[in-house]
Amino acid sequence: MVFVGGILLDFNYKAMSRILKVPDEKFRDKIFKTMEENLTTMKKELGAVPPREEVVRVLKEKFEKRVDP
Repeated sequence: MVFVGGILLDFNYKAMSRILKVPDEKFRDKIFKTMEENLTTMKKELGAVPPREEVVRVLKEKFEKRVDP
């Protein structure tokens, strides 16, 4: 089994939309809106950033149950 991906604890959508090289401000606004709608974070889903250690612990626990029948 291979798991590929990332878990974002938090993300600054505004800063990312500002630093990307884009043709104009209208496009920059579209990028911001698209990221905000399609890129989620633990903070967005839970209302707060959980401790990294807790995220690692839960992921390990769930993957171990899935892999080791």
